[in-house]
Formats: sequence, structure tokens, C-alpha cells
Amino acid sequence: MKKLCELDFGYGDATNYRKSRKYSEFFSRVFVKDEKLDQIMREDSYFLIGDKGTGKTAYAVFLENYEYKNTQSKIVNLESTDYRIFLNLRNLGFLQLSNYTRVWKIILLMIMAKFINKQDISAFGPRRSAQFEELAKSIDNYYNNAFVPEISTSFRYVFDEACSGESNISFNSLNLGSNLKATTIKKISDEEVLTKFQNNLLGMERKFCDAFSRLKIKKNKFLFIDSIDIRVDDFSDQEYYACIQGLATAIWEINNSLFRSMPNTDGFLKIVLTIRTDIFPMLNLHNQANKIRDNSVLLDWRTTYENYRESALFKFCNNLLSYNNDGMNIEDYWDFYFPWHTESTNHQKRDKDDSFINCLRLSLCRPRDFISIMKAIQKNTPKSSDVSTLDGFNSNSTQNEISNYYIDEARDWCLHSISSEGFETVIFFFQFLNGKPRFTYAEFEKFFKEYTNQVSEKNMELFDEILEQDDFLQLLFNLNMICYYDTTSDGKEFFRFCYREREIYQLDPKVKIGVSYGVHYSLLKALNLGRNFQHHFEDD
Repeated sequence: MKKLCELDFGYGDATNYRKSRKYSEFFSRVFVKDEKLDQIMREDSYFLIGDKGTGKTAYAVFLENYEYKNTQSKIVNLESTDYRIFLNLRNLGFLQLSNYTRVWKIILLMIMAKFINKQDISAFGPRRSAQFEELAKSIDNYYNNAFVPEISTSFRYVFDEACSGESNISFNSLNLGSNLKATTIKKISDEEVLTKFQNNLLGMERKFCDAFSRLKIKKNKFLFIDSIDIRVDDFSDQEYYACIQGLATAIWEINNSLFRSMPNTDGFLKIVLTIRTDIFPMLNLHNQANKIRDNSVLLDWRTTYENYRESALFKFCNNLLSYNNDGMNIEDYWDFYFPWHTESTNHQKRDKDDSFINCLRLSLCRPRDFISIMKAIQKNTPKSSDVSTLDGFNSNSTQNEISNYYIDEARDWCLHSISSEGFETVIFFFQFLNGKPRFTYAEFEKFFKEYTNQVSEKNMELFDEILEQDDFLQLLFNLNMICYYDTTSDGKEFFRFCYREREIYQLDPKVKIGVSYGVHYSLLKALNLGRNFQHHFEDD
């Protein structure tokens, strides 16, 4: 058995495992192949939904790294340039909002076409695949057989094809991938050119759809569209949501109308959008509630203090601890390396709170949280010690590291819509709690008034939620920085955090107004709030 200091807990960001030779076996061994993976493998699962840190990218990376159940997968990441191209084309007059879906469909089909090799196509007469092979060859010729089909480079092909024959109009000549300001772009005034562009787009879409419609595929081919929550400078919320709404609609139409109507064979094609729980409701898909229930997978690692030993989260931790570290049954590793406990916060249910419960209380029930917590404990455990201790867990250095990790996670969550300076404005609020990790709604109203007055005096960066106190309370709840307290019919009090209230049919739970609230344990150290305050979180 290795000492705790000798263990490798890997990365918190699964992107680091993409096609990594060093960590290929590690990732395969620690990855939990659960029922969520089986759900993702279904032909009709098009949206992989989850909070940051719940493993959306990890599932995609696993399927990209390893051929699983006759399936080969590829991840395509969105970049700020991709959004910029849409905005520049719209400002030039080439695109209307109604065209976004068509352009996305062509781009996605183009990337899928490049992902399919000749050996992937079942032989069923030359006519069945001739049109597809001709299309793939034209793409290769355009890029001299050296084309990496990511989104921006795909856009070059689409735009130049749609503008074919027009002098002085090309992707490069218009500098479409640049960071142009709207005021510097001169709108194209030639209506004939713009009309031809629209007609050519329609023709390209039909050509791609026809080429795919008769194919027979030997293996499953999945495209995962990832990282759509990237922040784009000078991009309004309306412009951002217009892009991702067009993308989501394109994915739905390709999967449901084209790929599922292809001839039955050993394999099938599918495009999956990985998306955060707070962004999915903004897609405005037709019959969105049904698409959530029927065509989505929600990643959820929640467990309870009493039942955690049967959870995927506990299994994941034991997988990490046992990798390249033989010596005991896999379910016993956590107990060996974290053998301490504390006094129970619920004597009716438990005699003690063991180490996993203590760590669970500091988490949002996400794999990334436990990686960070174990790394913090490991870092502050003496190298001479084989295992961790309660004193090491409670040390200021360990608690500071865990607390600052959650601040950084909350900041990253906000960056999609709030700048770093705006996030500092959010954090500033907690100074007005005067060291209290729990407060009533009446106290919140008082704190919020004092807070907004000082924000104005200090000229701190503002954002929409700060204009209304209940919207700000909702933001803190969405960030899982606070919970609200509820009571059962027999008077028992319990907490409700946003991540614990979220369900596939309720992706954006609302904070309750007019009750008591508590700051998450993990933030108390970083926010200088009283750790000795009687502020226990018990399961519902």
C-alpha cells in the first residue's frame, strides 16, 4: 500500500485526459461506467446536461479516448472566434437570425463527414455512398487533404462555397475571424450577392442531407459539441443566445430528422450537445420540456449521508485511491486513507460522522470537488504519515485551500455572464453579514441595502442581478453559495441547496423568499464567516 502522499489524484479538468498517453490507463480505470453512460449511448440522447464539475466533458473524453460498444467519438470545442464569425456575418448582412440554424447544420454535417472514413461505410452498391464520397472529396481538395474540421475552419469552406464566383468576397478577404467592432464593418449593399449567398446555403444544406440520407454505417459515430459557455468580449446576451439557440436547433433537426431516418444498420450517427443546467433553459427549443425528459441526460452525483456507500461518487473516490495501489478490496480504500470521524450532527440517524460525510458536507456532490478536497488533505498531511488525520483536515491550510477552490469555481461559473470584476462585486456582499453564516430574510434586506450603497460609492462593477434584491438572492442560490432552510410538517428543519433541488424536469429551482438562509460550509473560511456557529446541514 502506498502512503497518501504517493497517490496521484489526476486532474480536476477532464480535458487534460484527451488522448493522453501518460494518463490513458489511469482515466479508463478511475472513470465510473454507470447508468448515465448507458443513457448517453442511446440513439435518442442529444443533450448532456450538468453543472460545472459534474463530468460532462469527462464522459465525452472517455468516449473519444476509447472505442466503447461499437462507438467512436470526437469532441469539438467552441471558441470565441466561432461566435465572432456569426456576429461579423450578421453585421455584414449575410446572415439573419433565421439562417443561424442552417449554417450550423452545414458545419456540423461537414465535421461529421470528415469523421467518417470509407471503411466505416457498409458496402451496399456504389450509388448509396457515391454522393457522400464526392462531397468528402471536395472538402479534402479545398484544404489540400490537410484539413482539421473544427468550427472556424469549417466556416471558411461554407462561406467560400456559398460565395463561389463572387470576386473580392471570401472568408479571408472579409477578415471574418477577426475581433472587428460592429462600427468598423461596412455592410454589403449588393442585394443580388446576399440573395445568392442565401440560396447557395440552402443548396449546400440539401446537398449534405442528401449525401447522408442513404449511408449505411458499420460503427456508431458520436460528435460531442463542448465548451459552449465560453465568454465572448463585447457580445451581448441576445447575440450569444442567438448563436447557441441556432446550434441546439440544428443538432435536434440533424439527429431527429436526418440521422434517425438513415437506413437501419450496425451503427448510427449522433451529435450531442454538452450544456450547463443554467444555459439549457435559454435554448428555446420547441416542446423543450419533452426534449428534456426524452432526449437529455442529466448528470447528478447527489447522495445522502446515510447512503453514500452505494453512490457513484464513493465508487469514484475508491477508484482514484486504488489505482496502481493493490492491497485491499476496492471499497475499503477510503476508510484506510481517511480513518477519522467527528461527532454526529444527527444522533437520531448516526453515532458519528465519518470522514466521507465531513467531506461531503464541504462539497456540491461533484467528482471535481472530491479531487480537490483529497488533494488539499494530501498536501497538508505529513509525508511520514501513511494516512490522513482529523487535525490535518481541520487545519487552517487545508480549509483555506478547499474554501478558495470553491470561490474559484463560483467565479468560473459566473464568467459566462459576469466579468471577473463583477464577481468581486458579488463576493463583496458577504462582508455585510458581520461574520454570521446564517441570516433571516429581514436581515438580508438590511444587508443588501447597505451593500448596494457601498457598491455605488466605490464605483464597483454592476450587473443585472444587483438591481433587485430577490434577483441577487437567486444568484447566490444559483451559485450554491447559500441555501434556504425549510421545515417539515413535524417541525424538523432541513436545508435546500440549488444543486440538491435540481431535477431533469426542474433545471432552474427557485430560492424561497422570506425564510432563513445559510452560507455553504466550504465558503466559511474564505469569506471570514464564523465556523463555530451552529449551522449544520442535514439531509432532507
